[in-house]
Amino acid sequence: MIKQIPLWLTPYVIGQANLTYAGEIYTYAIISAEFSTGKYAPANFVIFKDGVLAISDAYPKEYRELGLIHEIIEPTRDHDDGECLYALKQELEMAEQEEGVNLRKYISFRLAFFNDWVTYYGQKERSPKESFLLRKLEVSYNHLLSLVEAPTK
Repeated sequence: MIKQIPLWLTPYVIGQANLTYAGEIYTYAIISAEFSTGKYAPANFVIFKDGVLAISDAYPKEYRELGLIHEIIEPTRDHDDGECLYALKQELEMAEQEEGVNLRKYISFRLAFFNDWVTYYGQKERSPKESFLLRKLEVSYNHLLSLVEAPTK
Protein backbone atom coordinates (compact mmCIF):
# COMPACT_ATOMS: atom_id res chain seq x y z
CA MET A 1 0.00 0.00 0.00
CA ILE A 2 1.35 3.40 -0.91
CA LYS A 3 1.27 6.28 1.49
CA GLN A 4 -0.12 9.56 0.29
CA ILE A 5 2.20 11.20 -2.21
CA PRO A 6 3.83 14.30 -0.69
CA LEU A 7 2.62 17.60 -2.14
CA TRP A 8 6.05 18.46 -3.58
CA LEU A 9 5.93 15.25 -5.65
CA THR A 10 2.29 15.31 -6.84
CA PRO A 11 2.89 17.58 -9.87
CA TYR A 12 5.15 14.87 -11.31
CA VAL A 13 2.84 11.86 -10.80
CA ILE A 14 1.59 10.59 -14.15
CA GLY A 15 0.10 7.29 -13.02
CA GLN A 16 0.14 4.45 -10.58
CA ALA A 17 0.20 0.67 -10.70
CA ASN A 18 0.47 -2.38 -8.44
CA LEU A 19 2.97 -5.16 -8.05
CA THR A 20 2.98 -8.21 -5.83
CA TYR A 21 6.10 -9.27 -3.98
CA ALA A 22 6.41 -11.82 -1.18
CA GLY A 23 2.65 -12.08 -0.94
CA GLU A 24 2.11 -8.34 -0.48
CA ILE A 25 0.58 -5.92 -2.93
CA TYR A 26 2.46 -2.67 -3.39
CA THR A 27 1.01 0.36 -5.12
CA TYR A 28 3.59 2.58 -6.75
CA ALA A 29 3.53 5.94 -8.44
CA ILE A 30 4.92 6.52 -11.90
CA ILE A 31 6.78 9.81 -11.86
CA SER A 32 7.73 11.98 -14.81
CA ALA A 33 11.48 11.92 -15.43
CA GLU A 34 11.29 15.72 -15.32
CA PHE A 35 11.26 15.39 -11.52
CA SER A 36 14.86 14.20 -11.54
CA THR A 37 16.29 15.84 -14.61
CA GLY A 38 15.23 19.25 -13.34
CA LYS A 39 17.79 18.64 -10.59
CA TYR A 40 20.41 17.48 -13.13
CA ALA A 41 20.10 13.94 -11.83
CA PRO A 42 19.64 10.87 -14.03
CA ALA A 43 16.21 10.36 -15.60
CA ASN A 44 16.03 6.71 -14.47
CA PHE A 45 15.24 6.52 -10.78
CA VAL A 46 13.39 4.46 -8.23
CA ILE A 47 12.23 5.80 -4.87
CA PHE A 48 11.11 4.01 -1.73
CA LYS A 49 11.17 6.60 1.00
CA ASP A 50 8.85 7.26 3.91
CA GLY A 51 6.43 4.64 2.60
CA VAL A 52 6.27 6.16 -0.88
CA LEU A 53 7.22 3.78 -3.69
CA ALA A 54 7.76 5.41 -7.09
CA ILE A 55 9.58 4.93 -10.37
CA SER A 56 10.49 7.17 -13.29
CA ASP A 57 8.54 6.90 -16.51
CA ALA A 58 11.94 6.78 -18.23
CA TYR A 59 12.66 3.44 -16.53
CA PRO A 60 11.93 0.72 -19.12
CA LYS A 61 8.51 -0.82 -18.51
CA GLU A 62 9.77 -4.39 -18.83
CA TYR A 63 12.23 -3.80 -15.97
CA ARG A 64 10.15 -1.67 -13.62
CA GLU A 65 8.98 -4.41 -11.28
CA LEU A 66 12.54 -5.72 -10.83
CA GLY A 67 13.81 -2.23 -10.00
CA LEU A 68 10.95 -1.63 -7.57
CA ILE A 69 11.48 -4.97 -5.86
CA HIS A 70 15.15 -4.02 -5.39
CA GLU A 71 13.98 -0.94 -3.46
CA ILE A 72 11.51 -3.00 -1.41
CA ILE A 73 14.18 -5.54 -0.45
CA GLU A 74 16.97 -3.07 0.33
CA PRO A 75 15.70 -1.43 3.55
CA THR A 76 14.54 -4.76 4.98
CA ARG A 77 17.99 -6.32 5.00
CA ASP A 78 21.12 -5.60 6.97
CA HIS A 79 23.64 -7.73 5.14
CA ASP A 80 27.41 -8.15 5.28
CA ASP A 81 27.74 -7.24 1.58
CA GLY A 82 25.60 -4.15 2.07
CA GLU A 83 21.89 -3.74 1.60
CA CYS A 84 22.10 -2.46 -1.96
CA LEU A 85 24.32 -5.30 -3.14
CA TYR A 86 22.15 -7.86 -1.36
CA ALA A 87 19.03 -6.44 -3.05
CA LEU A 88 20.83 -6.36 -6.40
CA LYS A 89 21.80 -10.04 -6.13
CA GLN A 90 18.21 -10.96 -5.28
CA GLU A 91 16.97 -8.83 -8.17
CA LEU A 92 19.37 -10.53 -10.61
CA GLU A 93 18.19 -13.96 -9.47
CA MET A 94 14.60 -12.89 -10.18
CA ALA A 95 15.60 -11.43 -13.56
CA GLU A 96 17.24 -14.71 -14.49
CA GLN A 97 13.95 -16.52 -13.84
CA GLU A 98 11.73 -13.84 -15.41
CA GLU A 99 10.28 -14.94 -18.73
CA GLY A 100 11.13 -12.56 -21.53
CA VAL A 101 14.05 -10.89 -19.74
CA ASN A 102 17.42 -11.20 -21.42
CA LEU A 103 19.74 -11.30 -18.41
CA ARG A 104 22.78 -9.91 -20.24
CA LYS A 105 20.77 -6.93 -21.52
CA TYR A 106 19.28 -6.44 -18.07
CA ILE A 107 22.71 -6.44 -16.44
CA SER A 108 23.89 -3.90 -19.03
CA PHE A 109 20.87 -1.71 -18.25
CA ARG A 110 21.50 -1.88 -14.50
CA LEU A 111 25.21 -1.23 -15.03
CA ALA A 112 24.35 1.98 -16.91
CA PHE A 113 21.78 2.85 -14.22
CA PHE A 114 24.30 2.51 -11.39
CA ASN A 115 26.99 4.26 -13.43
CA ASP A 116 24.69 7.26 -13.89
CA TRP A 117 24.00 7.50 -10.16
CA VAL A 118 27.63 6.93 -9.13
CA THR A 119 28.65 9.69 -11.55
CA TYR A 120 25.90 12.01 -10.29
CA TYR A 121 26.76 11.61 -6.60
CA GLY A 122 30.48 11.52 -7.34
CA GLN A 123 30.38 14.97 -8.96
CA LYS A 124 28.25 16.79 -6.42
CA GLU A 125 28.84 18.11 -2.96
CA ARG A 126 27.40 15.43 -0.69
CA SER A 127 25.93 15.21 2.74
CA PRO A 128 27.24 12.33 4.90
CA LYS A 129 24.07 10.38 4.05
CA GLU A 130 24.71 10.89 0.32
CA SER A 131 28.35 9.83 0.74
CA PHE A 132 27.15 6.60 2.36
CA LEU A 133 24.70 6.10 -0.51
CA LEU A 134 27.48 6.68 -3.03
CA ARG A 135 29.58 3.93 -1.41
CA LYS A 136 26.65 1.49 -1.63
CA LEU A 137 26.04 2.42 -5.27
CA GLU A 138 29.74 1.91 -6.09
CA VAL A 139 29.72 -1.58 -4.56
CA SER A 140 26.70 -2.57 -6.65
CA TYR A 141 28.17 -0.96 -9.77
CA ASN A 142 31.44 -2.87 -9.29
CA HIS A 143 29.55 -6.13 -8.84
CA LEU A 144 27.68 -5.58 -12.12
CA LEU A 145 30.93 -4.61 -13.84
CA SER A 146 32.50 -7.87 -12.68
CA LEU A 147 29.59 -9.80 -14.21
CA VAL A 148 29.99 -8.02 -17.55
CA GLU A 149 33.76 -8.54 -17.57
CA ALA A 150 33.53 -12.20 -16.53
CA PRO A 151 34.48 -14.60 -19.31
CA THR A 152 31.52 -16.44 -20.82
CA LYS A 153 31.48 -20.19 -20.63
